[in-house]
Amino acid sequence: MVTSTLPRMTTTLPRGTTTPVRVTTTPARATNTLARVTTTLPQMTATPRKMTTVPQCSKLTPPSNGAMTGSKSNGDVATFTCNPGYKLVGTSTRTCQSDGTWSGGSPTCTAVQCLTQMPPANGYMTGSTEYRGSMHFTCGHGYTLVGAETIRCLADGTWGGSVPTCKATCRNGYQLIAQTCIRVGLEEKNYEDAQADCEREGATLAMPKTKELDVALRNVIVNKYGKDSKYWIGLKESGSWLWADGSSLDDHDHHYQGWNPGEPASGIKAWFESSDCVQYWSGPTDTPMWDDTACGYNLRYICQES
Repeated sequence: MVTSTLPRMTTTLPRGTTTPVRVTTTPARATNTLARVTTTLPQMTATPRKMTTVPQCSKLTPPSNGAMTGSKSNGDVATFTCNPGYKLVGTSTRTCQSDGTWSGGSPTCTAVQCLTQMPPANGYMTGSTEYRGSMHFTCGHGYTLVGAETIRCLADGTWGGSVPTCKATCRNGYQLIAQTCIRVGLEEKNYEDAQADCEREGATLAMPKTKELDVALRNVIVNKYGKDSKYWIGLKESGSWLWADGSSLDDHDHHYQGWNPGEPASGIKAWFESSDCVQYWSGPTDTPMWDDTACGYNLRYICQES
């Protein structure tokens, strides 16, 4: 056994200690500190919004026989009209005011009125003058209706027709003069006998109470018999002048009188009775007019059918 002892070699390295670098990777702490932004908003007070309610007026209704347009809001205007044949009474418009009330009052529609008509002479009339109303006409005994029996009131306030007339229906021997049945008696009689003769026929001595009849009788006398004859008419004085039917000369509605100038001559009395009677006499006017004379004279006469 060979033992070789090798010389001990000690190699001293420079003291350089290679210490493994301990690499500690510490993540960089990135602190992003945001700037604290404090935004101070203007202080807003959230006050509940006050809701303003627009006033509403009550609902209006149109007038009877009429119509209405418009609403019921503030400031609105309601307009009123009437149907044909009716006219508005009151305001035609009403305004809805800010306090919720309507201005003015409620109008109405009233029926149009036609003008009142006069009944025909010797006739009668009944009915209504309102729109759509009718007037009915009839004639007295001895008269016949000529024209429409009924006329109606129209929407424009006029009548849909004319007032008829009543035409006398004269008996034999009588003629129609100024809507009156007349007979001229040519036999001469005193006043009382002449009146009695007319009464036997349901008539009286003629009573010219209107100018129309008076003038018509004069014309008949002159044209058929001449102007010189004298004729009794039914007017007599007994304290006051009375017609043959008993009515007063002064009470008649028209107060018509057809005396000759200067007549009646007061104080003239019949030699056998105390009253004056009236005749047609031409006198100073040269045309027959009224003249009072004694009732006992015998004259022609004129009868008038009652």
